[in-house]
Amino acid sequence: MRLLILAACLSASAAFHCPKPCDCGIGDEQEYFCPIEDNTKVIFKARTNEYVNIRCEGTNFTCADLPIINLANDLPLPSLSVNSCPPSILKCVNAVLNTPSVTSLYVVEGLAPLEAEHVTGLGDVERFIIDQGPETRVPSSALAALPSVRHLRITRTPLSLHAHDFANASQLEFLQLSEGVTGRIPEDAFLGLTNLQTLNIFGNDGITEIDVNALRGLDSLQTLTIWSSGISQIPAGTLAPAARLQTLGLQFNQLEDLPPGLLSNLTSLENITIQQATPLKLHTHSIANLPSLKNLIITDSSANLPEELFTGCDAIQTLNLSGNNITSLPPGIFKDLKKLETLQLNGNRIAKLDPGVFSPLKQLKSLDLNSNHLEVLPDHLFSGLSNLESVSIDDNLLVNISSEAFSGASGLKTVSLKNNQLTLKSQYTFHSDGYENIQDYSPFSLLESLEGLYLSGNQISTMFSDWVMVMNKLQKLDLSYNNITLLDASTDLQFLSPKVEVDLSHNHITDIILPFAVLSKEDPMYARSNNTVLLEGNPLSCDCGLYNLAMRLKGLKPLNVEPNFIVDNVYCASPKHLKGKLFKKLSPYDLNCELPDDKCEPNCLSCEIRPAASELALNCNKISRNMSEKDYLKRSAEQYRLQHVSLKLKSPPTSLDNLELKLLDLSGINLTEIPFSPSLDVQAIDFSHNNLTDIPMDFLQANISLYLSNNPFQCDCWNSEDLSYLKTRRNVLDLDSIKCGEKLLVSMEPSDLCNNWRAAAVASGTFVVLVLIVIIIAMVIYKNSHTIIAFIINRGLCPCCFVEDLDDINKEYDVFVSYAHKDRKYLDTLMPKLENDFGLKTCVHYRDWFVGDFIPDQINRSVEKSRKTIIILSNNFLDSAYANMEFRAAHNLALKEGKSRIILILLEDVANHEKLSEDLKTHMKMNTFLKWEDSRFNEKLQRAMPLRNNKKFVFPGVFKEASEKTVRSGLDVHLNSEGQLVNVAVKDAA
Repeated sequence: MRLLILAACLSASAAFHCPKPCDCGIGDEQEYFCPIEDNTKVIFKARTNEYVNIRCEGTNFTCADLPIINLANDLPLPSLSVNSCPPSILKCVNAVLNTPSVTSLYVVEGLAPLEAEHVTGLGDVERFIIDQGPETRVPSSALAALPSVRHLRITRTPLSLHAHDFANASQLEFLQLSEGVTGRIPEDAFLGLTNLQTLNIFGNDGITEIDVNALRGLDSLQTLTIWSSGISQIPAGTLAPAARLQTLGLQFNQLEDLPPGLLSNLTSLENITIQQATPLKLHTHSIANLPSLKNLIITDSSANLPEELFTGCDAIQTLNLSGNNITSLPPGIFKDLKKLETLQLNGNRIAKLDPGVFSPLKQLKSLDLNSNHLEVLPDHLFSGLSNLESVSIDDNLLVNISSEAFSGASGLKTVSLKNNQLTLKSQYTFHSDGYENIQDYSPFSLLESLEGLYLSGNQISTMFSDWVMVMNKLQKLDLSYNNITLLDASTDLQFLSPKVEVDLSHNHITDIILPFAVLSKEDPMYARSNNTVLLEGNPLSCDCGLYNLAMRLKGLKPLNVEPNFIVDNVYCASPKHLKGKLFKKLSPYDLNCELPDDKCEPNCLSCEIRPAASELALNCNKISRNMSEKDYLKRSAEQYRLQHVSLKLKSPPTSLDNLELKLLDLSGINLTEIPFSPSLDVQAIDFSHNNLTDIPMDFLQANISLYLSNNPFQCDCWNSEDLSYLKTRRNVLDLDSIKCGEKLLVSMEPSDLCNNWRAAAVASGTFVVLVLIVIIIAMVIYKNSHTIIAFIINRGLCPCCFVEDLDDINKEYDVFVSYAHKDRKYLDTLMPKLENDFGLKTCVHYRDWFVGDFIPDQINRSVEKSRKTIIILSNNFLDSAYANMEFRAAHNLALKEGKSRIILILLEDVANHEKLSEDLKTHMKMNTFLKWEDSRFNEKLQRAMPLRNNKKFVFPGVFKEASEKTVRSGLDVHLNSEGQLVNVAVKDAA
């Protein structure tokens, strides 16, 4: 394979020749960059025998300067494009490219108008295109020199048309003049084009007028398009010369009217398209007497509809009148349209339809009335339209559809009435006896062949029986975004159609009623269904009403055929504890119902239906008189198709007589003893989470299922036999959770309790003797503690009991107390503890600072001379600039030395104070602080104090004689306005 590819590459390289002085390249196409002189260059891009594109850069060259490049191999060249070149080079192109003839010629951005001498040697050119040329009028001589041209396009060229411009171009069959023609289309502008079949004049908004004889001579014309011009009038008779015209397009012009006679005698005309953004006046016979007309489009023209508009046009099959602001349809407007199959009236303003307006349209198959203002569909609106297959009346204002509106249109397959205001209320029939008989059918009940019914976005709240029982071919029923609240599967969803998709998404469905009887999908009687129901976006009430739906999702269905319910994105709207939950992820055990108060027992807090367990669950204060009646509870369960009753009580019954229960729940009611005897009518009793100390042996032996965990059962030798019996009982359903003391019963051997008891008795006696000895020794030591401790200290014994802080041993103060002046009252309580009880040397500013010295210096000195700093933290402290300064000084010293220096006492919550600094916040997060109101404040404070005098901490009172109280000086110092301390005690004394 590689050899073949290599051979192909070598062959291509050998065939490729790059003439001098060109630079060449081979890629997706061949490229030749050929410089001439004076910044002049000619570029060739080509595929041999397919096309050649020539682009000129500069004009300073002649045919003699062009290289010979064999790109046609002496065969006709299918396509030649010449861009930005002088037209004089066209006469030598054939020789340069080695081709006898060019089939399609494109002249783009020519540098001079084309003349006959330029194109004479090109051979049999069939397609000729001038794009962005310099011509100001049709190049008649060039056309005469190209007698084989059949297709001519002149685009983006500033032409003005003159009479006889095409006199020598009779061979043309296709002519397009686009995006450049200006002025008027004069008389005889196309005279001589006897073989022209297609004339396209579009994108020429500079054309403002067309002469009545402008099309004279176009005897063979079949297609005429005048698109996006500035023409406001086309005189009657203008189209008469084009007697063979089959297709007429008048799009996006400025026409003011369509005069009678403009289309006269065009007996071959089959297609008319008129589309514009300005109002167009239609006259009585504007489009009359066109026997071959099949397709008529008049859109976006704000056109009125005269009653005789379509007279004599009985061949029309498609009629599009959309977007014309039509407000009404004249009664006989469609009387001649016997063959009409498609009618589009969408995007108008039609508010009312007369019953017989569509009756002539016997062949009508499709009707579009979307986006009008219709409010009512009257009786017999579609009468006689037996071939009608599709009706669409979306986005109207429909509130009512007559029961006979679709009478006679039995062949309908699709009806779409989306986004209206329909309720489709059932019809009422009154009998002679005065009684009202409600017939549950919709206005579509006669449409047996209907395959698609689209009613999305209305106000429908009912599922009608004819959708289920009549429409046996129905495939799609779209009821999304309506007001349906309840589904009954037995009536609403038993479709005769073998395969239908029912879209009920985004309604208000809360409940879905389904039969109880179910079969597993493995059962041979299981009936599969191809029908589906979409339920996304409905506010389901996730209670017992949806239990059967949950079971269907588990793979169980009834014998009769039911659809498949699609609930992938359906969420619960209620009850409160399930709101927002995805329905398909719920367990059937989650779907329960609370009975209303008038259905529930008077003494009960709640009565709940639990279909998954087939039980009625009562939560009551006590046994009522009704419950004591024989079979009362059984009848209550059967009333709701349930098999069992469970009863939770807040106070225990005195007897279980007449109580037939699946479960009696007495958990968590502080039960200390059981006041009733066992009964086999009660299948299970929950005694868990109570205060039972004795094991209920009679209930164990009665073989009733029990729950006994979380009770403080007596676990000792006297009770070991009962515990052993309990451990063997299979009727205790929570045996694995029962504890004996701190141990699980199942993990221990109750007989060991007796061995442990004997060992405990011996150990207890020994322990009592030892305790008495210790107490006596302790009393002796306490009585002589002063003498003993003094002896130990003086002899230097047990130094580890009296640890000194060696780094701070020589500091002048043990503690510096920082506080706000407004918190002075707390200091009066704290100081006696520190100095008298703890024996610490304390520094406070009102006593120990020098009067007149600057505050910052005294703060730093006090912090540095103290082993610890106590901060009494409060909002007052944070408001004080100097108090904050004292914290920062202590904090910075602690960071510098790597030691804990600060003891924080919190008076109140300061977390939200605006002046709480980041350092202080961080310190509070990283360190334990004391709270003034703490009941153990004194004990915690003592532990936090420095250990210099810890002898006194451990043995209070021993050195009381040696610890003199600090003599306070007569100072009461405060800050003055200059940041200095002044003694106000003198002032007070005065």
